[in-house]
Amino acid sequence: MSVIIGVDVGGSHVTSALFHGEAIVRRAGTSFSHGSHGASIVQVILDAVQAVSATEARMAARVPVGVGMPGIVTGDGTVLLAPNLGIRNLALNDALLREGLRAHVVNDANAAALAEWYSGAGRGRGSLICVTVGTGIGGGVIIDDRLVSGSAGRGGEIGHLTVAPGGPLCSCGSRGCLEAVSSGSAIARQGQEAAHAGDPCLNDVCAERPGMIDAQMVFEAARRGSARARQIVERAGRYLGQALAGVVCTVDPEVIIIGGGVAMAGDDFIEPVRHALEQSSLYRLRRTPVVRAYHATDAGVIGAAVHAAIAERVLREVR
Repeated sequence: MSVIIGVDVGGSHVTSALFHGEAIVRRAGTSFSHGSHGASIVQVILDAVQAVSATEARMAARVPVGVGMPGIVTGDGTVLLAPNLGIRNLALNDALLREGLRAHVVNDANAAALAEWYSGAGRGRGSLICVTVGTGIGGGVIIDDRLVSGSAGRGGEIGHLTVAPGGPLCSCGSRGCLEAVSSGSAIARQGQEAAHAGDPCLNDVCAERPGMIDAQMVFEAARRGSARARQIVERAGRYLGQALAGVVCTVDPEVIIIGGGVAMAGDDFIEPVRHALEQSSLYRLRRTPVVRAYHATDAGVIGAAVHAAIAERVLREVR
């Protein structure tokens, strides 16, 4: 069996892909509003699967389906918490099985880690940390070629390590989490504050969209010479590097992979991460490579498909 379907669920967009071996032969994507028109996340996923298997009427019932979900996902596919989707304690895998899917649900950042391990920047490595820095911050840890998700699905949740005690409120309810100071939304929030304070570069960058600063605009302002924007970017990278230094001491990976939309800014963000890691004496004993993710927007669907292939014990046939 060499056919797998991968589904990547975001906060408001779902992407699905049909794989024959490593090749994506059919792809679909659509936006959704959770709960609108009575639609549940289960129906959103069913529609996404149907969109890539519509020409083969019974495919969805025969083919393994990997589903990458944001939030805390247990080993049995229960979504304990996905705040951006308003989900708590949803036995999603069981719900999809009842709908006839051979489903295997996994956390989306763990899916990204699997994608990089399988065919990306971590290919050929037995152990890695993959951090996704976008609207939030997620992480996946692979040790001895096995995903480490923990007893309750919290493994790899680097975004909720406390790095700034008493700092900004995080979506999880704690203060000073890495996500609250280094994510794309955190960078954008700090950029907005700097623009309101009169930073000329930031105001120039967002001239056509006043009040709508995003992380990429902050990076652009930093490149144009804004000292405040540069400070925001460097501090975000420094906090991430400090968090990674602790993770390195815990799991000692062969490579650290940084992905997500913020990481696509390149060395402007990654160099402060590397510099912060260099402050750790244990890191300096053996400098673990820090690299950008290979897969960009396809990481979620690829990793979800890899997860399903592993669960179905057909990984060798998918390679």
